[in-house]
Amino acid sequence: MKTTAGPKPPKQHKPKGPNIMKEQAPTNDYAALKLALRLAISAPDDEKFETCVAYAEELAARLPEWMVKAAQRAVI
Repeated sequence: MKTTAGPKPPKQHKPKGPNIMKEQAPTNDYAALKLALRLAISAPDDEKFETCVAYAEELAARLPEWMVKAAQRAVI
């Protein structure tokens, strides 16, 4: 008697482009600023965009200007 394992599960959708969620949690304000900027750029709606911008502004206030500019260049 032959048993089967059943139907195969459907293939999972793999999003194209960088997967922000695969990154490790930011360990410093510079990394957190880059993440907040990337999330703001890819925000699906205005509410999430505004939330990310607020986080980015808070983080930017704690960093020197040259680090903020470096984070902006790294994201764009």
